[in-house]
Amino acid sequence: MNRTYYIALLLGTCVGLLGSCSKDKYEYPSVKLELITIEAGNTGRIQTFVTDDGERLTVAEDKSQTVIDPDSRMRVLSNYQPLSSQNGTLTGEGVIYAVGSVVSAEPIPVSEIEGDLKTDPVTLQSIWMGADYLNLVVLVKAQSGVHYFRFVEDEIVTDDEEGVTHIYLSLYHDASNDTEAYTQKAYLSIPLRQYVSVADGREIQICFRLNTYDGEECRRFEYIPSDLY
Repeated sequence: MNRTYYIALLLGTCVGLLGSCSKDKYEYPSVKLELITIEAGNTGRIQTFVTDDGERLTVAEDKSQTVIDPDSRMRVLSNYQPLSSQNGTLTGEGVIYAVGSVVSAEPIPVSEIEGDLKTDPVTLQSIWMGADYLNLVVLVKAQSGVHYFRFVEDEIVTDDEEGVTHIYLSLYHDASNDTEAYTQKAYLSIPLRQYVSVADGREIQICFRLNTYDGEECRRFEYIPSDLY
């Protein structure tokens, strides 16, 4: 896993999704816009994808023509359509229309952070658990600078008496002294699967901290690993 900075393309994500479809003159049927995990075969083409509801769908057609590393997974924002039969029954297949960038990487232990721990403020629009990820949509005040995000693993505390492993995470955000001119959006998705072995059968409680324009927030979730991987 690459542990360098991860850059959110704040303006390009949703615009890129819509643009890729209109450019090819696709007319949308009833589609969803969600975070999903795409899975490639040995050619790098997407073969399957996993939704945050825990469904794995086979790709009937990928109109985005996305190619990633062979035999790998990637977290993306996608316009996709689950396919149904004539009687309305879901077939287990889906069509991907477009994909967009998501900041997604395993948290870095705080001891490995070089330099200052940047916590420039964001507005938390939404946060939710889904299929082995903690997902966030954040808003930042920006103009033309690049904003850097990463996820920090602050502490892991195991309570053997209670049978619980507490994972303390936080958001690193470096606004690079960008002018606070416009509100822009970034999609962030934190992988959690690596904590299954750390917990070793214990309940997993996640505490996620971030600095907002109204002050520091702490959001708590129970992480229940899926059986998808």
